[in-house]
Amino acid sequence: MGFSCKAVDTLLLVVFTVMLFVGPLIDAQLVFPETAFPEVLVRLKQRYADEFQDYLVVEKPNFFVALGNCWDPPKASDKLLTMYSPFMGVGVLALLRGLVPHSGKSQTVGKGPAAVARKKRA
Repeated sequence: MGFSCKAVDTLLLVVFTVMLFVGPLIDAQLVFPETAFPEVLVRLKQRYADEFQDYLVVEKPNFFVALGNCWDPPKASDKLLTMYSPFMGVGVLALLRGLVPHSGKSQTVGKGPAAVARKKRA
């Protein structure tokens, strides 16, 4: 069980680290002018919008109601829903991982080396 928890923790760390950087760099292009971003990021966003027909990126609405709009069948393409599915899986995996207690040994308060060093000697 300990190895599988560490493997899940590593997988979640990698996914969330990538999302930490890529998400804001792509989403910021909806607010700021494209000239403020490197050409590679602009092409990446355009390729994503073309390939997955993400109407939130293509139409640039004044506000996002992300999950409510994503599951609206007339607007969301099947390919877009398929692309979002792994992220929902990662969210469920993170939720389940948070419910599993850590497998490491826990120390009882007062039993460690610091408690022994504080004992008074007569």
